[in-house]
Amino acid sequence: MLNGFSLGENLTGEIAALSAAALWAVSAAIYSLLGQKIPPLLLNFLKGLVAIALIALTLPLSGQWRDINQQSSVFILLTSGAIGIGIGDTAYFTALNYLGPRKTLLLETLSPPLGAILAATFLGESLKISAYIGIILTIFGVAWVISEKTPEINSQRPWRRGIVWALIAAISQAVGAVLSRQALVESGMSSLQSTFFRLLAGTGIVLILMFFRRQESSPAINWSSKIWV
Repeated sequence: MLNGFSLGENLTGEIAALSAAALWAVSAAIYSLLGQKIPPLLLNFLKGLVAIALIALTLPLSGQWRDINQQSSVFILLTSGAIGIGIGDTAYFTALNYLGPRKTLLLETLSPPLGAILAATFLGESLKISAYIGIILTIFGVAWVISEKTPEINSQRPWRRGIVWALIAAISQAVGAVLSRQALVESGMSSLQSTFFRLLAGTGIVLILMFFRRQESSPAINWSSKIWV
């Protein structure tokens, strides 16, 4: 029983990662459908508002609503949210409009290897040889599939632009994840608390981008009907 309990604890991270991947796949299909009617910036903003509201309700119920004394960690989380959610998720939604969920999610698999490389470079985390081999295989596998001639690639959609947006999303989310992990290690905050701060920053950045996007739009054109490209 003890061994079983210990094994369950050791697999908590893996189970959480697999659950997140499954939810991410389902949400990609939903966002792809919504993206046909809602531009990426507005979609990201609405997603952020709903998530902030739900977490704000959950924090008091879970007893995690308390003052955070680690101001430096909060700043890191805000930076993480601005990059990973504000820029990364908007780029991700834009890529979905060009590539669809299948190829966009494929390119998103580059985010964990990029995060591992960034963590090894800036946080001093060591990677095993097997990890580097896995990173190389992932990159080559993604490049191989993307380069294949398929009906989707031969369509009239500007798929190269979609690949660029997907890469921007993967890099931004990798940077955001590394910064978030550093803040969590330093502060000891829960994942719910850290997500709340990241969403605040990410949604704030999106709001600023929407404002400037509206300023640049012609008064005769409904700004919310334009896709940020």
